[in-house]
Parts: sequence; structure tokens; C-alpha cells
Amino acid sequence: DVSLPKQIIKQFKGPKFGLHGIRKLIGIKDRPLIGTIVKPKVGLTSEKHAQVAYNSWLGGCDIVKEDENLTNQKFNRFEKRVKLTLKLRDRAERETGERKMYLPNITAPTCNDMLRRAKFVRDLGNEYAMIDIIPVGWTALQTLREANDNLNLVIHAHRCMHSALTRNPRHGISMIVIAKLTRLIGM
Repeated sequence: DVSLPKQIIKQFKGPKFGLHGIRKLIGIKDRPLIGTIVKPKVGLTSEKHAQVAYNSWLGGCDIVKEDENLTNQKFNRFEKRVKLTLKLRDRAERETGERKMYLPNITAPTCNDMLRRAKFVRDLGNEYAMIDIIPVGWTALQTLREANDNLNLVIHAHRCMHSALTRNPRHGISMIVIAKLTRLIGM
């Protein structure tokens, strides 16, 4: 574990929204948020991916998040998938009368691509994004958090690949430490 002095904590922005802010955005205060994962890499086309998300929202889920960092494959391109899924998210909101969350995975090979994806998601009217924290690294997370002052997204930290660091108790780093540092940055 790690404890940091307040003087250090004050040097970081931390999450832009936090749990209370997310609950305010989605309008759910008195129950757990229910979610599921739809993985772009399992062979779903962009259309099928969006349909699975839509069915999940109609089935009672509040949140659909993407998973893993294979987010732009020939059979399921990032931009097309996000557009189609957001269209069906809007339809699910109209049909259920409830706000729904879609967390597209903006993880990309470079910070420029990551920020372009974040802006693309925001420009389509989405309020949420997800990032794979270990593959992109600390400096990319800091870059994303600084850009988020203008993007105004809820950023979900996905701990993809953490077990390479956390699984063996004799070496590595605890997930608690990784989570605290990630939250300090602002995810």
C-alpha cells in the first residue's frame, strides 16, 4: 500500500467527476449501477456489437463498457462501432426512460490517437470513455487527464494487463498502489 502526504496529493487534479458525479449524470442514487462488458475482439461486427449493447441496456444494464485493447480491428472499426453504439444507446434511453452509459475504449498506440478518440467520443455527445491504464502508461494518463479539463469526460480506468505486475506476491506492485496512483492522476 502507499500513503501520500497532502502536499503531494494537492499537486494532482484527481478524478473530474468521481462516483457522486457519475451518479448525478446518470440519475441513479439509491441502487448499485449495473453493467456489462462487450468485447470488440471476439468477432462481433460493429453492427452486432451495437446490438449486443442495446440488448444489454434494454435488459436492465446501466453501463456497457468495452474491454481489452484490441479496439480497432478490420471487422469492428472504432469510429463506426462508437457511432452505431451511441445511436442505439440513445434509442435505449428513449425506450426505457433511463440514462445509459457507454464506455468506449479509447486506448490507442499513441497519445495523439488516444486524444483524437476521446475528442471523437465527446463530439458525438458521449460523456464517458475508458482507458487501459497499464498499456498506455503514466504519462499518457496524465496527458489524458490534462486534456479532460476541456473534454469533460468521465474516464474509467481499466486495469488491463495488471496481473503481470500484481499476481506474484514476491515481486511486482500491488493493485491497491496502482489504483491509488491512477486515481491521483484522475481516472
